[in-house]
Amino acid sequence: YFSAVVDSFRCEKEAVRLLRLAPGSEIRTHRDIRLAYPFGNFRVHVPVVTGPQIDFIVGGERIEMKEGECWYANFDLPHSVKNHGATERVHLVIDCVRNEWSDELFANAGYDFEAEKKALAPDDETKRRMIEELSRIDTPASRDILEKLLSGLSEK
Repeated sequence: YFSAVVDSFRCEKEAVRLLRLAPGSEIRTHRDIRLAYPFGNFRVHVPVVTGPQIDFIVGGERIEMKEGECWYANFDLPHSVKNHGATERVHLVIDCVRNEWSDELFANAGYDFEAEKKALAPDDETKRRMIEELSRIDTPASRDILEKLLSGLSEK
């Protein structure tokens, strides 16, 4: 069954594992830097054994995941888990690399690609500093990036 679930993700997998959290245990608040769809990767959780006594908090919001569901969350945000229950929590966790298949999947789920572009675009002060530094370098690559910045296009 696990193979079928993992194989249903038609993208490169960086890690696949079962994670267990014992009763009374917790994973303290932390961030997995740049582990989010806008950065080219994503993590999904498929609860195998869980219950309502699990506090799974991402970005200040409690997410109640039910067994057999599949969840994506932006793990670049602060997140934590606490098992207040009497049984262990077990999740199948898959770290994936973004591709065309996943873009289609996320688009069908309502992912806002325009908001992503705006969030990743450098602010005006950063652009000004980039233009200043690139003007000093004066190489073919720097001139190309500078031209794109000046014309209002942003680099990925």
